[in-house]
Amino acid sequence: MQKKNPEVNPEKLKAIVDAACYEFAKKGYDLASTNEITKAAGISKGLLFYYFESKQKLYNYLISLALKKLWDFHNKVDKNETDVFRYYEKMAQLQLELFKKSKSLLVFMGTIPKKEMSLLSKPLQDEVYKLLFSIQTLKDITNHPEKINLTLFRSDLDGFEILLIIDYAIKGYEAKLTKCMHSIDITETNFEEVMEDFRKFLQSLRKVFYKKERI
Repeated sequence: MQKKNPEVNPEKLKAIVDAACYEFAKKGYDLASTNEITKAAGISKGLLFYYFESKQKLYNYLISLALKKLWDFHNKVDKNETDVFRYYEKMAQLQLELFKKSKSLLVFMGTIPKKEMSLLSKPLQDEVYKLLFSIQTLKDITNHPEKINLTLFRSDLDGFEILLIIDYAIKGYEAKLTKCMHSIDITETNFEEVMEDFRKFLQSLRKVFYKKERI
């Protein structure tokens, strides 16, 4: 964890966090270089280890900071939205806003392989898994179909079956997007364009499954 020091410079700390997140995201823990982190952050190596005692403690600090941001996102999701497509759009919009504010942290969290979870303490591992499970539960509408207004769907289709199809479609879209993100430099990704593409995707689904007067 970051050393508690009243002289910590917030701007330098942010520079370290951003640089470290991208370095860990691109290379993984073992290959990540503290020399590259300090170079990208524009600080000396001595200052890095003045703020953080080791590479491991820097890594743990990033995890803890990312968890806080993601729990904030989790708590802001509108769990009372009954229109399934608006529900997903609102959630995606929150994710976009979170990316704008904490892009480096989310890039970092989104690229952590399972093997690196063993680097974390047991309490920190438990917190990560708890968060991931909670977010996945929010995304999986089949877990709470009673909260969705099924009367919006076409009357010639079974409401729950539609939810299953939408769930599969969203997960497939996410999987394709995740694969794409891992094959490009995510730091250069235009998430506004990603959001607009997702809105078009949702609109296409809306046209297929909603009553004409609800489109």
